[in-house]
Amino acid sequence: MKPLFLINSNDASQDLLSRNPSFERIEISRQYPNRLIITATKSKMVGALKVSSGFYEISSTGKVLSKVRTKEGKLPLILLQQLLPYESYSVGQIMSNREVVFSAYLLGQFAQNNIPIETVEMQGFDVVLCKGAGHTYVFSASKDKIAQFSDFAVIYRQFFVEGKKYSKIDVRFDKPVIVFEK
Repeated sequence: MKPLFLINSNDASQDLLSRNPSFERIEISRQYPNRLIITATKSKMVGALKVSSGFYEISSTGKVLSKVRTKEGKLPLILLQQLLPYESYSVGQIMSNREVVFSAYLLGQFAQNNIPIETVEMQGFDVVLCKGAGHTYVFSASKDKIAQFSDFAVIYRQFFVEGKKYSKIDVRFDKPVIVFEK
């Protein structure tokens, strides 16, 4: 066993993360003379990415938390235009596909704001369609995700408070496009 003062907190944290892919963050601090405090934050599943022969259940950072053959539960479904092979990623890996990482971020934000989403679809060049509760939300995977979601959240909250009925909010452009229900 190593003496407490010789333990590198960053290296130990990264080692624990690599051995425990279901955690989002692990922080290690020392409490002298003989105590090591480990604080772990578990990753939360935000969506199920359809791949050939199954699904990847992913976190809001795009990390593959599990691989399953059948989708169970109520996780939103993420659909790409072309399915990835089931063997492309291992549990614990962060996906490199820009659209998937973008979609995972959006699903995390939707979950935090209690906005129901059933599916996320990639359509055309960089177009991300999020559908849920009779509404469609359109984003661009090539633009700043934080700015787009911020614009969306302002509109969504305003419509929620005012009770306005809409079917679509599109924030891909400088001036968002809104389709109201008839």
